[in-house]
Amino acid sequence: MSKAICTICHYLYDSRLGFPESGIPAGTPFWTADDSLFACPQCGWSKDIFIEVEESIVEVEDPSDLTEIESCHVPRYTVEDDVVRVTVGQDDSEHPQEREHMIEWIEVRDGNGESIDRVYFGENDDVEAVFSIDTDEEFEVLASCSEHGIWKWIPHESTNL
Repeated sequence: MSKAICTICHYLYDSRLGFPESGIPAGTPFWTADDSLFACPQCGWSKDIFIEVEESIVEVEDPSDLTEIESCHVPRYTVEDDVVRVTVGQDDSEHPQEREHMIEWIEVRDGNGESIDRVYFGENDDVEAVFSIDTDEEFEVLASCSEHGIWKWIPHESTNL
C-alpha cells in the first residue's frame, strides 16, 4: 500500500483509492501520480508537501515453512556480481497484478534502512526488478502489496535465495 500524508492539513492519500476526481486512478502509487494532476483535495497544496507514510513490515524468516499468503508476498532475490534480481512469490503462488490488488513496488535498502532504489509496478506488469548495487555492503529487499502491506525476507547466512 502506498500512502502519503499532507503536511499542511493531514489528508491521507491511499493508493488503493487513488484520486479519481483529479484523474489519478485507484491503484496508483503516490510518487508515480502525475504532479500536474495532483493537488491536495482538502487544502489545495501541491504533491511535494506530502510525505510517505511508512507502514509496518512483515518479516519472514523461515522459507521452508511459508503460509499461502507469505509464499505469494515475500520478495525473493538472487545475487550475481553486483546485480540483484528480485521477484515476488513462488512459481506455484504468483501474486495478482490487478487494479485493486497488486505489488506496487520492490525496493532495495542499505544496511541503515535508507532506500537505494525502488521499482514501481502497475496493473498487469511482470513483477521483476533488477538492481545494480554494491553487494559487498549490507542490503535488504522489500516488496509492497497494495492490500497486504510491506514484506521482507530475512535470509540467514545458509539460506539459498
